[in-house]
Amino acid sequence: MADHPLYDTDGDEVPYGYPIVMTPREVGLILHVDPRTVSNWAREGKLYCTRTMGGQRRFPEECVRALVEGRWEDAKKEPGKDSKSVYHVV
Repeated sequence: MADHPLYDTDGDEVPYGYPIVMTPREVGLILHVDPRTVSNWAREGKLYCTRTMGGQRRFPEECVRALVEGRWEDAKKEPGKDSKSVYHVV
């Protein structure tokens, strides 16, 4: 897990300062669950996600981090209003 952007400590910044978003597969790897489980959580409102123009789910790092840290209610919420509306896909 140390190689994943959520745990990146080498100081690299995301281009343009956009928040990082992850695919269901990437979230599943972090949480040790199947990507379909991650998509189900999004559909059930347990984990916030955005959609690409093609309809694919993307999960903001902030929400995934909240889930990892056990802050269940924060994982359901849209990231703060200070977040940019465009996300950087890793």
